[in-house]
Amino acid sequence: MKKIKIKSKITALSACAALLAVSAAQAAINQTPASAFARVGNAQASGGNPAHAAALVVDLAGTPSIDTLNDALNIRSVLDVAPGALVDSLSYQLTLATVGESWLSEATVLITNSAGIGITLRPGYNLDTEGNASFSGSASLGALNMAFNAGADGKLHFQFFESYDDFSGSVDAVFTAGSITLGGIAVTPVAEPASAGLLALGLLGMAALRRFKARR
Repeated sequence: MKKIKIKSKITALSACAALLAVSAAQAAINQTPASAFARVGNAQASGGNPAHAAALVVDLAGTPSIDTLNDALNIRSVLDVAPGALVDSLSYQLTLATVGESWLSEATVLITNSAGIGITLRPGYNLDTEGNASFSGSASLGALNMAFNAGADGKLHFQFFESYDDFSGSVDAVFTAGSITLGGIAVTPVAEPASAGLLALGLLGMAALRRFKARR
């Protein structure tokens, strides 16, 4: 299992947790998984080998949600996985705190391949209220027809945004703790370039040895 932490590009936001206006008591909420997810693009996945599946844990602690989708200030990150990796499940344990009058339902995580195919996750999708709450859930993306491949470049793109922007240009919410786990990242094993090169050299050597013996 591999664990990766999303790095914020706006270092000044690391101090924003001290400014959070939290009006609701913290609650632990187990969401109905299917309602928290939405498909992005034509997410038709194929390939993968369950015998070579792995899980990718992405630490979101301290990651802010700022403006609406594709705004320049939004936090983005690109993670490298195996080319053609199949993402077919997702689980999450997250604590979310809103800032000002923003709602818990608005903070959204976008996960796609380089072609823009993937999913969105809104852990607080049904809480139209300010505050601080913890959420957990899991789902089989394959069963929801939302599984997708990383693509030939092996890139997974993350963006954190607000479905409704209360305060343009400023933080609306922060994932104060927790992570998401992308499961079933499975690929058919392919020889590494160095290994493939050594294999080719070995085969050429065997052929040369056979020719040498035939001449004797």
